Amino acid sequence: MKSNQSLKKGFWGVVYREISMMRQKHLLMWLSIFLPLISFLFFTSLFSKGVATDLPVVVVDRDGSSLSRKMTKMVDNTQAMKVAFKETNLLDAKRHLYEGDAYGILFIDEGFSKDIYKGIAPRVVGYYNNAYLLPGGLVNKGLTTVVKTFAAGLNIQGNLRKGQNETQALISTVPLSLDTHIWVNPTTNYFYYLVTSLLPVMLQIFVVMCTVYAIGTEFRDRTSTEWLEMTDGNMLIALAGKLTPYFGIFSIVGFFMNTLLFKMFQVPVIGSLTFVNIGLLVMILADMGVGILFLCLNPSLRMAMSFSSFYGAVAFSFSGLTFPFHSMPSLAVYMSKLWPFSHYLDLLLGQVFRGASPLDSLLPIGSMLIFLLIPFAFRGKLKRVCLEEKFWGRL
Repeated sequence: MKSNQSLKKGFWGVVYREISMMRQKHLLMWLSIFLPLISFLFFTSLFSKGVATDLPVVVVDRDGSSLSRKMTKMVDNTQAMKVAFKETNLLDAKRHLYEGDAYGILFIDEGFSKDIYKGIAPRVVGYYNNAYLLPGGLVNKGLTTVVKTFAAGLNIQGNLRKGQNETQALISTVPLSLDTHIWVNPTTNYFYYLVTSLLPVMLQIFVVMCTVYAIGTEFRDRTSTEWLEMTDGNMLIALAGKLTPYFGIFSIVGFFMNTLLFKMFQVPVIGSLTFVNIGLLVMILADMGVGILFLCLNPSLRMAMSFSSFYGAVAFSFSGLTFPFHSMPSLAVYMSKLWPFSHYLDLLLGQVFRGASPLDSLLPIGSMLIFLLIPFAFRGKLKRVCLEEKFWGRL
C-alpha cells in the first residue's frame, strides 16, 4: 500500500513540477498552446473561401468578331476564371503565364467566325500553367467547359435552322450524356478536405516537438535524476506525470480545433463526431509515444527536435491526400503507417465524409494504440539516459 501511495504522490509531484517548469520555459507554452492556435487560425483564414474563384487568364482574340467576343465573355462569366488581360499576340500572353500573373491563355485565331459560318470547325487553343496543380486544373476544366458549351450552342442553332425542334436539336447535338453525382464533398469545397487534414497534421507536429523538448530539457539541464527520483525510479510513472499536463492542454486545443472546423466553419459530419474526438485523443497519446522514441534513438535535444520536425513535415505527403496510395510504391504505402496522423485521417475521412460505421473506426484507433507500446518498450533505455551522466548537457 505504501508503494502505491508513494507512486501516486510521485506522479502528482511530477505533474506539479512540470506545470511549474512550463512557467519558466516559455517555449513549452508556445509549442503546446500558442503555435498550434496560431496555425489553426492561419489555415482557416487562408482557405476560408473554400473554392478558388476568379483565377486570372489571358485572352488573345485575333478574330475580333462578335462570336469571339461572346466566347471571351463566357470565360469571364465562369466562377473559376476572370479575363484579367487581353493581348494581341501569343508572346505577350505567355509572358503573363511565365511571370505568374495569369494561370491560363485562351487563343482565338483569325478566321474564327468565318470558319464557323462556312461550317468548318475552327481551332481554339488553350494554355494553362500546371506547375500549380489546383489552379491549373481548374483553368483547364473551365476552358474546356466553355469551348464545349459554345460549340454545343452553335450546333443547336444549326439544327434549329434545319427545321428541328428544340428537343431534336439538343439530342442531335448531345446524343449521349453522363449524369454524374458527387457522393463525397459534393460542393467540391477545398476547405472541407484540405483544412480538416492540415489542422490535425499541425497538431501532430507540435505534440511530438513539445514531448521531445519537455523530456529532452531534463537531459540538457542535468535535472533528469531529480525528475526520476520523484517516482522512486519508476520511468513509466515519471513519463505519465510529465506528459499529463501536455495531454490535457493538447486535448483542449484539439477539441477547439474540431469545434472550429465542425461548428464555426460548419464542415458537415455524416458519421459520428464522438469517434472523431476519441481518435483525436488517441492520436495525441500516440504522438507523445513517437516523441519518446526520438529521444531514445538520440538523446541530443537538438537532433531529436530535428527528427521530430522532419517527421511532422512529411506526414502530409504520406497521408494519401496529395498523391493517392494506389499510385505509390508499396514501400511508401507501408511507411505511411508509421505516422499516427495517417490512421487518424482514415478515421476522420471515414466518419466525416463517408459516414463509416463505428466498427470501421476501431481499426485506425487500434493502429494508433500500438504507438503507446513505445514507452513500455524503451523505458529501460530512457531510464539509462536519465541516470548516466554522459548523456547530460548535450545540445
